[in-house]
Amino acid sequence: MNKTKSKVLSLILASAMIVSSFSSLNFASAATTRETGVLNTTGDKDTLYLASQTTPAAAVSLATLLGAVTVETYDHDVIGSGDFVSYTHASGDRLVKINSDGDLTLKKEASGKEVITVTYEADYTRNDKDVVVRASKDITIYSDVVGVDFIAEDDATITATPTVADRPDAYSSAAVNDTDLTLGVYTVAADTDGVTAKYSRSATTFSTAAGDPNEVKFSKSSSNTFKVAAADINVTTPGAIKLALKPNTSSGLTPVGSETLKVKLDNDTSFTDFKVAVAKKWRASVTSEVNKKSGTTYINKAAAIPDWDNWDSTEKAKAQAISGYEVVANTSLKVLGGTIGNVSTAANTDTVSVEDGTVGDIKANQVAVEGGSVGTVKVKGTAPTVDVKDGKVKAIDAKTAVVTIDGGTISGNVVGKTVAIDSNDEEIATTINGDVTAKDASAPTVTVDSSSDAAVKVTGTVKGDVTLSSENVTVGAVDADYTNNVTFDGFVGTLKALKNATKAAITVDGDSKVTVSGKVIADSVTIEDAGKLTLEEASLNSVDGDGTLAIPAGKLFIEDSMVDVTLQLTSGLVAGATAFQAYSDAVTDGDFVTLGYTLEQKSANSDVDKFVIKSVNFAGVQFDKSDLTIAKGQSSTLTVSAYPTATALPAGASIAWDIDANDDYITMTTEGNTATIKVVDFNKDYATDNKATITATVVDADGNEYDDYVAATATVTATALPTSTVTLDTTKPVTVGTGAVYQYIAKSSSAAVMTAASSDTQIATVELFNAADPRGYKFQIKGLAVGTATITTTDANGATATLTVNVTKVEGTLKADTTTYTFAPGKVYDVKFSTTGTTAVPVVTVNGKVVSIAPRGNGVYRVTAQNPGTAFVVATVGNTHVSVKFVVANGAASVGVKGNNVSTLK
Repeated sequence: MNKTKSKVLSLILASAMIVSSFSSLNFASAATTRETGVLNTTGDKDTLYLASQTTPAAAVSLATLLGAVTVETYDHDVIGSGDFVSYTHASGDRLVKINSDGDLTLKKEASGKEVITVTYEADYTRNDKDVVVRASKDITIYSDVVGVDFIAEDDATITATPTVADRPDAYSSAAVNDTDLTLGVYTVAADTDGVTAKYSRSATTFSTAAGDPNEVKFSKSSSNTFKVAAADINVTTPGAIKLALKPNTSSGLTPVGSETLKVKLDNDTSFTDFKVAVAKKWRASVTSEVNKKSGTTYINKAAAIPDWDNWDSTEKAKAQAISGYEVVANTSLKVLGGTIGNVSTAANTDTVSVEDGTVGDIKANQVAVEGGSVGTVKVKGTAPTVDVKDGKVKAIDAKTAVVTIDGGTISGNVVGKTVAIDSNDEEIATTINGDVTAKDASAPTVTVDSSSDAAVKVTGTVKGDVTLSSENVTVGAVDADYTNNVTFDGFVGTLKALKNATKAAITVDGDSKVTVSGKVIADSVTIEDAGKLTLEEASLNSVDGDGTLAIPAGKLFIEDSMVDVTLQLTSGLVAGATAFQAYSDAVTDGDFVTLGYTLEQKSANSDVDKFVIKSVNFAGVQFDKSDLTIAKGQSSTLTVSAYPTATALPAGASIAWDIDANDDYITMTTEGNTATIKVVDFNKDYATDNKATITATVVDADGNEYDDYVAATATVTATALPTSTVTLDTTKPVTVGTGAVYQYIAKSSSAAVMTAASSDTQIATVELFNAADPRGYKFQIKGLAVGTATITTTDANGATATLTVNVTKVEGTLKADTTTYTFAPGKVYDVKFSTTGTTAVPVVTVNGKVVSIAPRGNGVYRVTAQNPGTAFVVATVGNTHVSVKFVVANGAASVGVKGNNVSTLK
């Protein structure tokens, strides 16, 4: 066959299919094809540190400041350096201007932070057509004025010698066990290009003497947190201001609090105010352990670690109570129990391990979680690692780390340099309720296995060079990111999608049975003997191997070759139908094996052949479904039929059923061509008991299996609860004011009872408002304090949905003095509506005929109960409303919930 021609055509068709499959990438008309690509910079540089002068320096090429700028296509072909197109101001100060040539000018005496979005483009040829690839990237710019001092964190790496470096971080708060808080004072000079910043310690020596040009003082004459006397402010070292803390005489710890430090910078005649604080934070300067004893969280004060198992007054004297404290560790830290806030390490080589307890976010070089609950895990330093064996983790955001997950639950996404997911303990399942992405530039490997046969589940998409193993592994989807490979090594299961595989090699080994929903576009597919790949639709460059490719008739296109593989047509198998298509001369009838049919090769057009079904004959049996998920106490059926449909078993042949299962958990009964599978129990400890394989084979009159006929197989997965999803009528983050409320509707696909909870009840609370709303469960959120909280709604089957709530300071409100009220027909109740921050008068309405309303003046409305039922009296100002629930019931006592029912004016 003409392989060269086929290969060229394959690239053309594959490209065409990619563009059509990713139509969002094309943002211009067909006459001027454009694609969205990726903008790369040297070392993925996305931050610039600049020095502004009293007169603007000469313009500098943005590409030079960023290092080499290259444009890459969405499928990772590196085109090379592109041409600057534009920039836009995204946020922050306006520090720079960039001309049409991509030359950056820094404004004179500019200081602050700006985020800009820069766009480059490059020409590319795809499908023999010229394509313009545009790529954008956000760049963060920091600028300081040359020769002007600024205050930041005390950074020992910055000396008196001006050096091109990252800008020092903002100074942080002191810990309660610190003795002082040192602020670094720095200045900036411009490098040879006139704009790149060179940082150095300021030579300024400050003074505490009143009226001096560089005076430093506190705004108050007394404080509980800092020693505010002039004699206690150490300014003897140039480029540093050292503030003494004021520890409590009994505890030796400084109370949490803040003060205002006033500093004259650069001989300024006026003071600049700086807020300095002592936070609820503990600085662990020695190897430390955290544990919970008698309801309180403790940490060792010094090098001697308490004997936690023999807790007495002697051991307690070695410990300090730190419940809820942030911890900054100067060395390794182990958490055995208790509750603490965020944890970070000062050095780039230290380890944080969690065996139990509750911990906030963690940032360290080595992170190990063996139990408990932690927030988001991040890493620092060289060769970082993240190792999770049990417990709960909010998310892992560690693109430079080797991530290993052998058990436990990750609530969100996992990002690592490489990611290995497994279950090493048969009693500990591994669950990731998000996406998994590997970021290594050369080998972004993700492996998902179940060595112990415990359940391993990734609900989202696994992205990278992916290997899936074991029948106890469940994965939502796989993303090959165009250039990576996908390997199924003993994997038995179904994927919702296998996407972005246009340059990928897909391998299905002999122990794998893989089903993929949606269309698959891939470079090569190898299916080893006894392996099976079932697809809904595919365009494949090449297929080989002694296994089986199963696909509906008419849903396959082969670009280059199909060799040795057995092609099973899962539907549409009738004489005269097209089995598949291929480029001319790419495939001949003898290259592969048919199953239950013969083919005739015809020309579809000058470039494409079609393979038409000539005849069909009995080849085995098939099930009406390949996968069943059944909840405990429920059952489902499987029906077997001849393959191809409408053919008949040979004379004297019959069908034999078999189940491979633990019948304490999954059972099967058969009647004729139908099997009923029932899940009688669910094993929460051993995942293998929650799996079964159903097989139907063709046997002769003596019960011997026919080797030449294909068998039907189906997998059964038992679940503890029915499959369910929770959907909210609000999907984007919402903003409410302090004291205001927001209502949302939640619905369970299984009609299960639902509850809701807030991640931080100090910021926002949530309660059920109306379980009988015809749209679903209505919940009400109330903002309490400025901040962000996550509201999680859960149904009785364990399905969840989340909503982010941002609580802001109230500028204007619409209020009702009542939340709910119940009374009998004929009874009355007065409700009052009022506003703040506006002179608008609320418009008050009511739905239905359950109650009537009448104004009584001054925002008061009389509500009269008319008929049994539920009604809502709603007050509206512009786009803001607040509602009061009224329940009318015969014989009901008059009772209600008073209190502010508040909405923030929009």
